[in-house]
Amino acid sequence: MQKTRGMDKVEFYLNLNEIKSLYDQGYVVLKILYNKLKDEKKINMSYWSFCQYAKKELIGKISNVAPINNQNIVAPVIENKSIDEVGKVVAPAQNTKEEFKPDQKLWDLASKMREADKI
Repeated sequence: MQKTRGMDKVEFYLNLNEIKSLYDQGYVVLKILYNKLKDEKKINMSYWSFCQYAKKELIGKISNVAPINNQNIVAPVIENKSIDEVGKVVAPAQNTKEEFKPDQKLWDLASKMREADKI
C-alpha cells in the first residue's frame, strides 16, 4: 500500500513530545531511538525520514551549539562565545613535525642488500 505524501511528517510530529522526552532521557543515538519507537509501533516511517525530522527538531535545537555563517552546520559554543569569537581566542596550531631520521642499523642493512644485488 502506498503512503499518502506527507504521512512521515505527520507521524513524526504526532509523536514529537515522546521523541523529545526519550531524547532527553538519553536516547541520543537516533538508530536506537528509531528502533524503540518502531518496536512500540508508534511510527511506521523509514529510518531516513525519521533522521531528517529528528536532525531538524532535536539536533538543530541543542542549546550548546551555534550556527556557522548562518548555515545549518552547527559547532559547539565554548564558554558562551560564538564560533567567530572562539577563533580569536584559540591560538593557531604549531608545526611540531620532526625531521625524519632513519634508523642507522636499518640503513646499513639496506646498503648491504643493494651491494649484494650488484654482485
